[in-house]
Amino acid sequence: MAKTFTNNVVFEDSDDRFVNKLDLFFTRSARKQYALLLKANRIMAPAVLIKRSLLISMDGFDNNYPMLEDYPFWLKVTEKGIKIYGVSEIVTFYRIHSESVYSSALLQPYIINPFFEHLEHFERNYVFKRLTYVQKLERRLRYARYRLIVYLGNNRNNYFVRYLNACLRLMNRTSPCEIR
Repeated sequence: MAKTFTNNVVFEDSDDRFVNKLDLFFTRSARKQYALLLKANRIMAPAVLIKRSLLISMDGFDNNYPMLEDYPFWLKVTEKGIKIYGVSEIVTFYRIHSESVYSSALLQPYIINPFFEHLEHFERNYVFKRLTYVQKLERRLRYARYRLIVYLGNNRNNYFVRYLNACLRLMNRTSPCEIR
């Protein structure tokens, strides 16, 4: 059994406001969790408990994908029909502000950019073969959008880049293959 304590994650913004992200992921069946995981990793690693026997039987985490070693594990677990459970307690707090790693333009080339490169590599090697043609196109559009933003100055605060990003996200949302 895999259990995560991140059903509720609290993100605190720079104005000390709490943004509660409740994901219904953990109420779904293993099959539905697998389908959702093919879209994105919804499991936050800081508060996860995994039975040792399950970890061993699934050959542990995959070190071929730095910064997201757990993602292939979650896909393997749910693909085998093992449901992942969550506890509805807030146990993880993230503070996102102008100096945080996530929003720092100085650290972007060293942390965020490599993360997306590793994610794209993983998805091309593992996830793409499980997606429909339309889903593959959507995924490629997402990576093209990211590369375009990086190319246009690696500045998410630039108004043109923000507008362009919003337009491209809107195009992605109107997809006919959303999982419900």
